[in-house]
Amino acid sequence: MNGITDMALIIPAMTSNLSEKEIMKAIDGNTVKQIKQWQKNNLCDSLSVKRNEFFST
Repeated sequence: MNGITDMALIIPAMTSNLSEKEIMKAIDGNTVKQIKQWQKNNLCDSLSVKRNEFFST
């Protein structure tokens, strides 16, 4: 496993008893910009990202 990605956001939808309407509201209520900001604030760089940064310098 390379690390936790923004796909971690889907875990509640897959493991709880949310209705389709609730899931659609959550998806429609957030922008890609908001998700990227959440990712930056809450997740560390994956091993793939670190590897790419290391070998690109």
